[in-house]
Amino acid sequence: MSAPDTTADDAPAEDPGQPRILTPRLVLRAFEDPDAVGLLALYGEPRVCRYYDLEPFVELAQAQEQLERFRARWGDGVGARWAVTDRVSGRFLGDCGIQDLSPVDRRAELGYALRADVWGQGLATEAVGAVVDHVFEHWPGLELHRLVATVDPRNEASRRVLGKLGFQCEGLLRLNTWEKGTFVDEEVHGLLRSEWVERAR
Repeated sequence: MSAPDTTADDAPAEDPGQPRILTPRLVLRAFEDPDAVGLLALYGEPRVCRYYDLEPFVELAQAQEQLERFRARWGDGVGARWAVTDRVSGRFLGDCGIQDLSPVDRRAELGYALRADVWGQGLATEAVGAVVDHVFEHWPGLELHRLVATVDPRNEASRRVLGKLGFQCEGLLRLNTWEKGTFVDEEVHGLLRSEWVERAR
């Protein structure tokens, strides 16, 4: 029940690789070695890292390690992280995906980050919405029941993205996470499969 302008370009049955996801402006694909340069630019930007427990990257080796962690999620069956690229130019714009997949609870956690120089264009909503549609409709061997996202309440842009996609704020975890030398609050946002189905009609 994907949105009409979002299609999943599934790999052939004999190819176990991570599928591509296409949207009107974006291609979401598996990470490739050269994407380490893009990840360095993405996570080297203090504005992108502001609400992460992550200091900005300063070395390519940090980005390469992050790339391998993202790749491992698909191979280990615990999630998937897609490289978000411009559909026309192929430029690396960010990443989006799921992690901490629980086959028993049929639940996963959503995560995403886009370059600061493309904020305000609706690309985060487009990319995240495509991933949400894909994992609810196409996740191999599992009918996902629930997606969650944890957000710093100060991150208004991220909260808006989730709200546009039907996520509901389910509660505030007070001073829940140690981040950059202090405890910070976290909001939990959730989307049930039944809510996604209703929105997709």
